[in-house]
Amino acid sequence: MIKSGVLFATYALLVREARLAEVLRWCGRAFDGVLALDEAHKAKNETKSAAAVIKLQDQLPSARVVYVSATGASEPGHLVYASRLGLWGAGTPFSTPVEFESEIQSGGIGAMELLAMQVAASPALRARQVL
Repeated sequence: MIKSGVLFATYALLVREARLAEVLRWCGRAFDGVLALDEAHKAKNETKSAAAVIKLQDQLPSARVVYVSATGASEPGHLVYASRLGLWGAGTPFSTPVEFESEIQSGGIGAMELLAMQVAASPALRARQVL
């Protein structure tokens, strides 16, 4: 196993199961480095990219994850890939991403606005506005 380094991979590469497996082997189960997901919105909805990003995070539980995107999420399903934001799971109102998406969707625009305020107030989000 490689002891250190930087790996750049595209979403097109990650959706190929053999390549994703190579990335996971390269990192190793104990990987505690950074996964920087640039243009993270490309993993929204139920796409192959979303499945690959979710698997990457699930298989590397000690990795620190940074989601980078200048594109906002206009519906709850667009955030399902962002499992490390702490929007569902232990200590949250939603036990699964499916429950999160369903409940926020059924709450309409008001629920989305409350979600946006919660995420904005969280230490998990850092936003910068370019004027």
